[in-house]
Order: sequence, then structure tokens, then C-alpha cells
Amino acid sequence: MIRIHTNAVVRVLDGFTGLALAPSAVRFRVDGSPFTPVVKPGGYYVLTGLPVGEHEVVLQANGFGPERLTIVGGMREMADLLVTLKPGEGYRFQSSVTWMTIHIRTAKKEPAPGKRVWIAAKNPIYELRIAQATLAKGATTGRLFYPPSMRAVSLPRHFLVVDGERSEVVLLNELDEAQFADGLVNDHKRGRCLYPAQVYTSNEDGDIRAVFQNPLPLEILVEGEKKPV
Repeated sequence: MIRIHTNAVVRVLDGFTGLALAPSAVRFRVDGSPFTPVVKPGGYYVLTGLPVGEHEVVLQANGFGPERLTIVGGMREMADLLVTLKPGEGYRFQSSVTWMTIHIRTAKKEPAPGKRVWIAAKNPIYELRIAQATLAKGATTGRLFYPPSMRAVSLPRHFLVVDGERSEVVLLNELDEAQFADGLVNDHKRGRCLYPAQVYTSNEDGDIRAVFQNPLPLEILVEGEKKPV
């Protein structure tokens, strides 16, 4: 009997609209060579049969910048990943947008290349609020207030919990009965806000180029830092 091992399930979304891309739009390369995953409805791609060890996976689509992942072949547990492709040259916007360059610097004001940075626009249309006295550290479920417009947001999706030095990124699976993919790292009190967030990597100059629908305040969390910048 031939056994084909599933290495990872990757869900790919348009990072600007939050919607799943057409299956034929996304191209995969594994360790530099073209790779054809199994396509499932809803923007899911299943990667199978990767040899034991680490593999660089690059996702590309017309109008978007490339995204890079590291997937380990030969693991017993399957990786379950969410990727948002960021608009690039040739992306067809339906309205005017705001481009921003964000400079990531060290404490000595020097460029910080290769930093993973979570960015969330503080848009009240997509604002969630904690609806219980406390969401406790380690919790995987909770109650949230949300506006009707949140019904249009595709889940699962990453959100940034804005809470000073307790700020963190969570993967939200459900809305009505809030379910988090992993336990919370910190306690969070009632009324703390959550906004849809995307992760970027700073370039060799320590810069990030991002696009937003409106000129809104941003919340920025650099991985490894204690609080937003």
C-alpha cells in the first residue's frame, strides 16, 4: 500500500480584501522548483509528500508580492497555516488607497532587516472588543462584541489584541462563539480591542511597504518586542 503523507494545509487569502484567491491564481515553488498542491474549496492548498527536513515554500500570484514559508517534511503533525498575500505591482484596486512605508529600527536607531512585524489598521468597522470581565491567559474560547460588518470578514484570520505590553496576535476561528486556535499568552480585560492584522518582514533597509483602504491609525507589533511601536 502506498501512503502519501500530508505535510501542510495552507489557506491563502488576498491580504487587502480578506477573500480567498481563485485556485488557479496561486503558484507554489518548493526549494526552487514548481510544486502542485492539492486544491480544496475556500482557498486551501494541501502539500503532500515532502521529504524529511526543512523546505522553503514560495507562494506567488499576479498582482501580489511573494510570500515565503518554511515547512518541515517528515513530521507526524500536519502544519496548518494561514497566508495573506500582500498587494504589489499590478494589483487592481477598486478605489483609492493609502500606501505607507514603515521604518523598523533598533534601539540604536539603526535599520532592522528581517524582522517579522504585525500591522493592524485601527478601523472601527472591523473592531472587536472583549465582552467578558477577563479573557484569561491560556483561554481558547471567549466572548466578543463585534459590529455587523465583521460578518464579511473571512475566518480564520489573525487579529492583534491591543493591550500595551500585553498585546499579542491571535488566530480567531469563530466569531459568535469566539474560538482561538492557540491559548492566549496574557490576560486581557473587558473592552480591549482586536483588529485584523497581517504579518510583514522588513527588507534589507529595515522598511515595510504596506497599503490600506483609508488613512487610519496603525498598531504595530514587532515579534520579540514587549509592546507595540
